[in-house]
Amino acid sequence: MQRARARRPGGEAAPLRAAATATATAEPLAQALRAAGRMLGERLLPHEIATRLATEVDAAVRAGVSLRLALDLAEDPADATPETSAETPEASAEAAALAREYAELPWETLTLPGEDRPLVLHPSVELHRTVSGLGPTSAMGIPGPLRILAVIASPERGGGELLDYEAELARILDAVEPARRQGRGRAYVRILNWGSREAIHAALKQERFHILHISCHARPGELILETATGEADPVDASTFATKILIRDRGIPLVVLAGCSTALAARGTPSPAGEGEGEGEGAGEGEAQLPALARGLLAHGVPAVLAMTTSVSDLYATELTSRLYAELAGREVVDPLAALSDARRAVEAERAALPESELRAALAEWATSTLYLRGPSLPLYDPAVKVEEITEPVGPLLAGGIVARRVGEFVGRRAELRALLRSLRGERTGVVIHGLGGVGKSTLAAQLVTTAGDDGPGLLVSLTGLVAVDQILLTVADRLHSWCLAHEFPERDVLRALVGELRSGQTAWRRRLDLLAEHLLPRASVTLLLDNAEDVLTPDGPGSGQAFLDGDLGAFLAAWLALPGRAKLVVTSRFPLPVNTATARRLHSHHLGPLSKAESRKLLWRLPALRLLPPADQARAIADVGGHPRTLEYLDALLAGGAARFTDIAGKLEDALHSRGITNPAAWFATTAGDLDRALAEAVTLAVDDILLDDLLARLDGLPHARRLLDGAAVYRLPVDRIGLAWQISDEVERPPLDPTEVSQLTEIATLLRQAQAQWP
Repeated sequence: MQRARARRPGGEAAPLRAAATATATAEPLAQALRAAGRMLGERLLPHEIATRLATEVDAAVRAGVSLRLALDLAEDPADATPETSAETPEASAEAAALAREYAELPWETLTLPGEDRPLVLHPSVELHRTVSGLGPTSAMGIPGPLRILAVIASPERGGGELLDYEAELARILDAVEPARRQGRGRAYVRILNWGSREAIHAALKQERFHILHISCHARPGELILETATGEADPVDASTFATKILIRDRGIPLVVLAGCSTALAARGTPSPAGEGEGEGEGAGEGEAQLPALARGLLAHGVPAVLAMTTSVSDLYATELTSRLYAELAGREVVDPLAALSDARRAVEAERAALPESELRAALAEWATSTLYLRGPSLPLYDPAVKVEEITEPVGPLLAGGIVARRVGEFVGRRAELRALLRSLRGERTGVVIHGLGGVGKSTLAAQLVTTAGDDGPGLLVSLTGLVAVDQILLTVADRLHSWCLAHEFPERDVLRALVGELRSGQTAWRRRLDLLAEHLLPRASVTLLLDNAEDVLTPDGPGSGQAFLDGDLGAFLAAWLALPGRAKLVVTSRFPLPVNTATARRLHSHHLGPLSKAESRKLLWRLPALRLLPPADQARAIADVGGHPRTLEYLDALLAGGAARFTDIAGKLEDALHSRGITNPAAWFATTAGDLDRALAEAVTLAVDDILLDDLLARLDGLPHARRLLDGAAVYRLPVDRIGLAWQISDEVERPPLDPTEVSQLTEIATLLRQAQAQWP
């Protein structure tokens, strides 16, 4: 069965949460799972027990009820047979190894002799694992609605390949959305974007949750969380329970969506990010770390959903999102019943898919297992009045600035972490500059949204060509709305400040002083200027940019120098032309293309590109070069004009109109399904979009600049300075050789060959 899993299908299109490759169809794995289940039932299930189980299942079917089966599989033989403690150390070690191997068999595949359907897929059976001898389970008493804390841990270094956590978050939110919109507030999800020990601990201390969902890489015995600086942070069950969970503020259900979270570690644990998965070759020696699921149960967690082997991103996301939909839609919020129904539904859908569908190949119904400390208990009592939870409202952004919903913003995690660190540190502003369409605006929107998690404050956003008075008027409008939302009385000084900020009779420096004196002590203010290249103008050939309005440059310098909690976020195609003192307060970040891994993640959610063969997908990424908007254009062209986002569709149609194409629908029909044509057109549109001709024209005043750029463009790999110098060097005629020097060199070469021939 492990060999069949190692040939799991999908290749790069179906990433695993542990290292594994895949090239075959689903059939060998599906057959191996069924064969393993029949073998377990025939060889390890005594006849009398198998007969009794069959009788109980038949009785449950006739009565129209569910039969709950608990598997108590002791990893330590002393748990099941205390008398083994008197055996020799060698015998005890052998018994312990046997017990671990017995517990790690794929019991979720168990099939009764003579039957074809595994018990876990039987509609009248709810199967789970349990650990005896742990004592009573404390009641949590957390009222509804269903509360989920979804944690993302994706280290930048040492944590394995990138997970498609954005798609997972989107599916979780989509799963509970119907319940959330029912008016009774039956579901609440909080997203924790940074999966460090400290961040999870703080969130659990701030709020109570029924479910802690952790999306990260894992290996037997350890979760791979992240530090505040983006390093991998391996955490075992004991550390998780003592450093992350909070005493007397327990979590009824912990969902560990990483690989092999139900397995114990053996041998010496490998460095973070290595040896993930089933740990082939790691079977020698004593277990160094207990299984995460069993370890958390031992520390008082009532229920843990874990994985018995490696699991694909697609299946983990599909199963957990279906689980949460089941829980959110039930009157009795029972995790065992919900998981049983979710598992069967996901497998039934998979089996009905055509072979061309990627999910059809993911026969992973036996991967997940639910560990229960005692009987399965509802996550909350539906008879108790559901509490009202006020969900945070997303930021109000100026027209033209697009904030992607959770799950739609792909990648840029390292950049986001660095920019947040700057805003929360000594710098008071950041400038994100780069080519048009590379994702500056969406990154800035994500930045100010995430920075807003630090506490209440004002977000003031403008786009394009702006002036100082326009900025202060917008600040006044946002402050007025903020005062109304907080029900400040008319006599509050902030209500008076609104009028002062709107006054065109007061100098802007005086208005800024009033803002610093009266508003900043009470609230933070973040100013977002998008597309700030519109306020800049070329300052001569090769001399960079200058502000169109000198007052605006002075205003931004004064804003950055404000005491307290004033922040500035700017997006622009060019760096801001500021003096040295102001530059020290700014973090200037050039935003380049998406990495290859991030481009793949974006491609997975672009419908037309996702259906291409892997070779064509790789070609699309290579030709586009990680430019997000061009990938979006390419997908829309392949799909006959159907763009994923309305803003992308609008930009695409505007670009076509600028080229004189008055009937986009007819033109789209010529690119649908034609990768060669779509690639060529997408790149052409991108060239127009980023104003490439204007950018190149700015090089004309610099000696050799255009020639150097044209020459460097031919290289497919990085090149050193000598290679670049060659591109702008003039060829010279080689001088004739001196006959005397040629004769001397020939004589030296002859002597060298003679000496080498005589060398022993």
